Amino acid sequence: MKSLISAFALLALAVPAHAQEAPPRPPMPEKPANLPPLTVSQTTWLRCAVNLAMVAKGQAGGVASTQHYPAVSQDRAREFFVQVMARLMDEAKLSRDQVRAYTLYETQLMAAQGPDALHALMPGCFQLLEAAEG
Repeated sequence: MKSLISAFALLALAVPAHAQEAPPRPPMPEKPANLPPLTVSQTTWLRCAVNLAMVAKGQAGGVASTQHYPAVSQDRAREFFVQVMARLMDEAKLSRDQVRAYTLYETQLMAAQGPDALHALMPGCFQLLEAAEG
């Protein structure tokens, strides 16, 4: 569990370019070849966990581009993130290192895709967050 929280901390430190104000976008990352495929559902949960963590970090840091989303505390986002990572480890039989690699890949992917991609995903991510808590 500690390494999942460490992965969340890594994610929080690696706030991508889209959570800041208009910096250049990084190139599209390549998915590491050693990662097993995920289902569409698993990929959605992963992306939402990453994106909610980035939004929570941005909101806590006063990043303007995150303030128009519903408020999400870092604790709430962290709990969702840990639940999703545990779910991926159980369902997809991922190791902790694979979970970290997927988290880093998704963070880099969102940074490369920019704020429009984040904006398109967030309504569904907030629905997943609510469903996970209910």
